[in-house]
Amino acid sequence: MRFALGSGSKSRNRLVFTVAAMLALAGCGISTTGKQTPFVLGCLPERAELVEDINWDDALVLNIQALESEFSPMVYHFTRGKAYVLVVKNFDNEANNIWAPDFLKRGVALQSIQIGEGQPANGCINGIRIKALQTVRLNFVAAHEGRFVVHNTALPIIPGQVSDGIFYVDPPREAMLEN
Repeated sequence: MRFALGSGSKSRNRLVFTVAAMLALAGCGISTTGKQTPFVLGCLPERAELVEDINWDDALVLNIQALESEFSPMVYHFTRGKAYVLVVKNFDNEANNIWAPDFLKRGVALQSIQIGEGQPANGCINGIRIKALQTVRLNFVAAHEGRFVVHNTALPIIPGQVSDGIFYVDPPREAMLEN
């Protein structure tokens, strides 16, 4: 049986299909466990080399707060080649997200992610969902210079979103002085 809904039915069907696909794919690259999903590709192949000899007890610890769905501070500068422990504390009664695929896959060599009191995990991810009142720790080495946009969203493929933070990976200061 065939239904004729008028000339706009194809457009509506495409819209419904597009929205359904966006919702289905939105969570694919966001980790709630710190483990890699099968939908994430493109992490640094040399990641193991960059993080293998790091003494994480000596890494610089930086803190970010998520409160009222905003990150504070919103801008961070990391130095290429240095190790960091980024601690993100969610003070909200709802989940917040760090959606930063360029940063997490290209800007840094991610050594591990620890969500709450869980065991540290490693893998290739696009983002992290931080549940209400939870803390996440990311151990990484800043790997590639650039400006990386961070969004607090579970639906990263919606156009027109405003950034919720900016992470910069800067060259080492010695390299800047030589020029």
